[in-house]
Amino acid sequence: MPALTIFVPEYVNVDTIDKCFRDKKSSFEHVDSATFDAAAQQALHKRFLFLEKEHFLVYFDEGEPFKCHYQSRGMIMNVLYDDHNCEYFNVRFPDVNGLRMTEQKPIHYFVCSEDPHALRHYKVTEVNSILEYFDSKEDVDLAKLAEIVKSKPYCVQKYFIINKGTEYCAVETNNVENTFIFNFEHRSSIVQALAAGTATFDTLIENYKHLEDKLANPERQAGFKLRDSNGKVIPDGKEFAIQILSDPEDESDEEEKEGFSSGELPFHNKDWIAINSYMEDGNDYFLFGQPNGGDVFECETIDDIVYLKHNGGYLYFDIDDDQSDYICIGKAVPTKERRIQIHYTDDGYICLTAWGGRVCVTCDWIKGSYF
Repeated sequence: MPALTIFVPEYVNVDTIDKCFRDKKSSFEHVDSATFDAAAQQALHKRFLFLEKEHFLVYFDEGEPFKCHYQSRGMIMNVLYDDHNCEYFNVRFPDVNGLRMTEQKPIHYFVCSEDPHALRHYKVTEVNSILEYFDSKEDVDLAKLAEIVKSKPYCVQKYFIINKGTEYCAVETNNVENTFIFNFEHRSSIVQALAAGTATFDTLIENYKHLEDKLANPERQAGFKLRDSNGKVIPDGKEFAIQILSDPEDESDEEEKEGFSSGELPFHNKDWIAINSYMEDGNDYFLFGQPNGGDVFECETIDDIVYLKHNGGYLYFDIDDDQSDYICIGKAVPTKERRIQIHYTDDGYICLTAWGGRVCVTCDWIKGSYF
């Protein structure tokens, strides 16, 4: 999605506004409030933000803007970048005392300015968050950082996160000697649990080894061959699809399906998945595995490397766009750092990761009971 435009009038000091992860992909434009034409900008931009001192405005294609609380700017930016419509926004952020917001307070990140690893991976921004930068040449004063967090009562007060390189550290605000260090692979689940207050350091440490065991093995298997559900090798050029079978133990919600017949629902009581992806032209796209087979793929082996293909293009990770858990489709054979690695797990599942990586690609599993 193109960069989101954020307009800053002359009476707002943008340095006093807490930063969020999506700011890296946004364009801040300083404007004169006396001559700013919101209607004209709505015609030019699909959606944009206008900052005020005590709140900010979110404009969609048309209609009046939403007046929003800064506490939720991180989450709101994520929703805008995910291209949700106005109706979704209206439901996702209810009106609280005249301001649109979510009850979830942002968790505070402190990110190394020279190696902003946290900015390369946006999956964790499912959690509301804000961030500040620190210089890697300086000693990190945990007590000082804790005081910064305490000065922001609209943030999660119990913990904050420090990121330097690929290492992440959760710190207890009222006892900075109590820390929990973890790797990027577990960042999303750990930070979400801390932000929601559903986990403590003790429970996280206890479960950490279990989380490590669930990750894919980054080592490449010699002579790897892609096989079908019967264990037969899939030859190059042969078309195949990912078939999703319903969970026999899943109880469908009959109330949700009331008024519909199974004939009206082609995927009635069936599960399917959507792998978030996009084409080289920048358009959003989803690769589907559906009960009827979904999207068609094939493979091609070059120098003993098996590449997945779709519609004549190669599947790869776009490392330049910082979307490490998104799959792209392009005409060129992926370079090593852009390759997708296929893993077979002990329980029969297939996982897709970056080449030599351990973090699985993002996908949405849509249960049959949703239909």
